[in-house]
Amino acid sequence: HVLVAGDAAGLADPWLREGISFALRSGELAARSAVAIAGSLRSSDVDSAEREYARALQAGLGAEMRAGERLARIFGAHPGWVHTALIALPPVWHRVDDYLAGRRTIPDIVDRPAVRPAITALTALSPEPS
Repeated sequence: HVLVAGDAAGLADPWLREGISFALRSGELAARSAVAIAGSLRSSDVDSAEREYARALQAGLGAEMRAGERLARIFGAHPGWVHTALIALPPVWHRVDDYLAGRRTIPDIVDRPAVRPAITALTALSPEPS
């Protein structure tokens, strides 16, 4: 049985390419699962701990990566719009700054009621990466 974390698990921010926080957070999840596995007496407990690790990754870091993929897609298609939003709209920059400082996650930013319609519209105007 192997638990992978960080880069080995393919975990990094698709938009900004940041990976250290993903490595640390997935490493913590892997460590908790490893402790559960080490204390397991039955193979079903091992399987359960492995499934829980995968579920926790998908629920947390996976959600962040999916949101980051949307932003990367928008930025790739419309870098000028994104740059203008960052410099002309202080709330946009403050949210990105919160992300960079670790105070918010990308889903915290893009899943806000005031932001969601803009992200949905921009995503629809942005071609899928090839």
